[in-house]
Amino acid sequence: MFGLFNKKLELHAPVSGNVIEITEVNDPVFSQKMMGEGFAIKPTNGEINSPINGRVKSIFP
Repeated sequence: MFGLFNKKLELHAPVSGNVIEITEVNDPVFSQKMMGEGFAIKPTNGEINSPINGRVKSIFP
């Protein structure tokens, strides 16, 4: 199928940290699950990286 299975793809974890309940997030849209179920991660080293060969251009505060 279009050579998709012939290509090598590396994925890396974008963040190291601790998983917390989505209800503990300081944002009512997420903590009240208006966007659905989920979880949050508190970064332990203050870094968030692209999981692919790319660049993170924007992160909402």
